[in-house]
Amino acid sequence: MGQKRIPITVLLKKKLDEEGKVHNFKAKFVCQGFRQVAGVDFDPLQISSSVSRQETLRIYVGMCATLNLTIHQYDVSTAILNSTLDKPIYVRPPKDLLNILQIRNDQIWKLKKTVYGLKQSNKEWVNLVKRFMINQKVHDKSKV
Repeated sequence: MGQKRIPITVLLKKKLDEEGKVHNFKAKFVCQGFRQVAGVDFDPLQISSSVSRQETLRIYVGMCATLNLTIHQYDVSTAILNSTLDKPIYVRPPKDLLNILQIRNDQIWKLKKTVYGLKQSNKEWVNLVKRFMINQKVHDKSKV
């Protein structure tokens, strides 16, 4: 295994109701992606996020207005967590959970899905959306 085990941490958050009382608790696993090594843990050419230029967006909106098409926008709050990894990533369990979950200190986890903090999480999300669009017969002329 050429990759090193990336530390993962747990971010805990209290959600409060209108009266300021604890409504529920949320936990989020976050990888310490800054410890990933380019060329070993990820391909440095494959970590960019898709960003549209303002001119492209204007052309798109103009064409939709001209053709009387409806534009739909979606916000996927768990986008990063829905993407699968194309290369195995191994992480060390969070130190905070070792005792709670009765995990040995030398144990490692293999991620099945992307998590927050990984360098390649955004690119994997773009790949997931592209595969969905292709399956829906939406044609993509770009070579991204």
